[in-house]
Amino acid sequence: MTAANLQERLCELVCQEMQLVERRGQWMVSLPFEGRDGDHLVAHLTQQGDGWRISDRANTLMRLSYENDLPKLLSGARGRLYEQVMRESGISEDDGELFIIVGADDLARGLFRLGRGMSRLEDLGLWSRGRVESTFYDDLNSVLRNVVGGIV
Repeated sequence: MTAANLQERLCELVCQEMQLVERRGQWMVSLPFEGRDGDHLVAHLTQQGDGWRISDRANTLMRLSYENDLPKLLSGARGRLYEQVMRESGISEDDGELFIIVGADDLARGLFRLGRGMSRLEDLGLWSRGRVESTFYDDLNSVLRNVVGGIV
């Protein structure tokens, strides 16, 4: 198998995973990423000038709100992590809707950036106090063992 054949095959497989539906001048794309609930993440495309606006239509924060108090979740350390993920992914927010605006030639990269960002943000829901607290004590125990040896 050559690199060209493998690339062609990978493109076919990825395209099979992405479902595309047109509704009222917008495109809905089922991405090859799954949320924590097992459903595929969905992006909504709208042509904007020479490029595209790629949006989650507020689904990411809505999904997080099912199990979390959003104002509380998006404050403090988790809020800083939320902002960091948004910056790193190049995602903007408007009233809960996450979106990226890309040029026509950058559509595929934009879809993957938004999908990856949505997936990372959904994981903020895993940051419950109990989980973080238990990992803190595990980490502290490990550090103490390294500092003072096996007596801890």
